[in-house]
Amino acid sequence: MRCWGSSVRLMDMTGQTHHAFPAPWSHRIGIWGGMLITVASAIATGIIGTLTHRIGATQNLPIGLVLGFVLVGMSAWCARSRGGITGLAVHLIFSSAIVGFMAVYGPGGDVLIPMAISGATLPFLSRNCGMIWFFGVVVMQIVMALLPARWFFIPNGDAGADDGNEARAAHFSHVTKTSGQGFAAYHVPHRPRRQ
Repeated sequence: MRCWGSSVRLMDMTGQTHHAFPAPWSHRIGIWGGMLITVASAIATGIIGTLTHRIGATQNLPIGLVLGFVLVGMSAWCARSRGGITGLAVHLIFSSAIVGFMAVYGPGGDVLIPMAISGATLPFLSRNCGMIWFFGVVVMQIVMALLPARWFFIPNGDAGADDGNEARAAHFSHVTKTSGQGFAAYHVPHRPRRQ
């Protein structure tokens, strides 16, 4: 079994050797395992993003919003690369449900996402940060669903490692035909070690 980060040598059609890295472990555990990771990631993203979205809002600095949206973006990107549109839809449903659940008033009248705060003396972000977070989580993931699928592709460097040279040649000839390059653009060229 190969550790994540160790490389596999592949040879392209021109005879040059390249290193390919295996896909991350969460992309190799099957569809149901990937969906379970997507659900856990969406729940964690919704909770952590909701707890941090107001950082800097009283000073009119969107520090927490930026951190929250970066977290949602990375988690949603991984969900789409791991499970396609279905994975992104599952991520959208669970992260939005958590954010919506945390926006509801609790038994003591407390709320973690205040939606509309009135007061002309308060900064803009202090008044509207909750609305931006609440709707931004959904809008960001819908926009990610409209992006091209090639932006979410993670190659599996182990593909064909045990199948011999035919699988590698078929893979590289397909990449060469579709990309117009002599090698796959996502493979790192081998550099000789210094002696």
